Amino acid sequence: MSAVFRKTALAAGVIMCLAGQGWARPNLVVSEFSMTPATPVQGESVHVRIGVYNTGDTAAGRYHVEWWPGENFADGAACNWTIEGTVPGGGRIIECDYSGYPSWYSSINTRVIVDALDDVSESNEADNDRRFPIEVARPSSPAGRPNLFISELSLDPATPVQGQPVNVRVGVYNNGSAPAGPSRVAWWPGENYPDPACRWNLGGLPANGGRILTCTYSGYPSWYGRINTRAAADVTGAVAESDEGDNDRRMRIEVARPSSPAGRPNLFISELSLDPATPVQGQPVRVRVGVYNNGSAPAGPSRVAWWPGENYPNPACQWNLGGLAANGGRILTCTYSGYPSWYGRINTRAAADVNGAVAESDEGDNDRRMGIRVRRP
Repeated sequence: MSAVFRKTALAAGVIMCLAGQGWARPNLVVSEFSMTPATPVQGESVHVRIGVYNTGDTAAGRYHVEWWPGENFADGAACNWTIEGTVPGGGRIIECDYSGYPSWYSSINTRVIVDALDDVSESNEADNDRRFPIEVARPSSPAGRPNLFISELSLDPATPVQGQPVNVRVGVYNNGSAPAGPSRVAWWPGENYPDPACRWNLGGLPANGGRILTCTYSGYPSWYGRINTRAAADVTGAVAESDEGDNDRRMRIEVARPSSPAGRPNLFISELSLDPATPVQGQPVRVRVGVYNNGSAPAGPSRVAWWPGENYPNPACQWNLGGLAANGGRILTCTYSGYPSWYGRINTRAAADVNGAVAESDEGDNDRRMGIRVRRP
């Protein structure tokens, strides 16, 4: 009796059906993980060692591995590797050096993902991702000196909405060995905003003592796909500290647009990336485009397109979407044969609903451009 095996690559928007009894496939797993030192110290370099292994019964082709210092780090992977292939029953040891954790943690999960871009069709897609709990120690402060740093930074809601109030929570801590005198703490909605939105005056902090500070921000004047919010301790430089370089903390957030008018979809390009990020003239490029419906109604069928350059007359890749649910999205991929020329600077472009098939709440945000460089071979 025949059986049908189905692998659904939701991240790539591709469905592949293969028939046949006992179809042999590779299976990639994280076989080993270690850090030196095993307990990293805040701000000090860490050596990372990872083992990847193919437990399947056929060879795996080219795939990617990622290591994240923390499973929820906004910046994502700190180390990336491209593995050209692994035979069945074979493995690789890969290593990298991380510049150091920006903060200390009593407990944090570091993360390894093998086949991070879903390049390989595997017998078990559920065992590519592993997390390892670690501690990150505080650095020792020189004797007799305070040291102030931002121990916590959070917003409520975590994803603010343009024009709506945000509750801000900032923790400041003295991990030095002497008390800190009066100082000022500040929070900026964005790292490049000229003025802080919240300020607090502290009367002082004992050694190994801290404070939680809160305020309410009236709201972001614009939406942002990505922006770094910022908090800083001792902004006036009033305290002589053992480490003057760790007063500042940034956190990457998204600021959502206000809800779309009732009953209308809204399509936009949520992601655009190339692999390699800097293409080489004449060499293939893997294109990854995200399209998202942040409206309050489903979107019907539409077309998405990608142009190698914004002034190219025709798109190099096109995708027909059957539809998207409200607050639903798709990841689309293609391989471009290669740029015919090198460019010191060129804008690549992706657009949603290129045929204008969907009546949207905002028709002006379908288009996204990204500046890149194309190297000479």
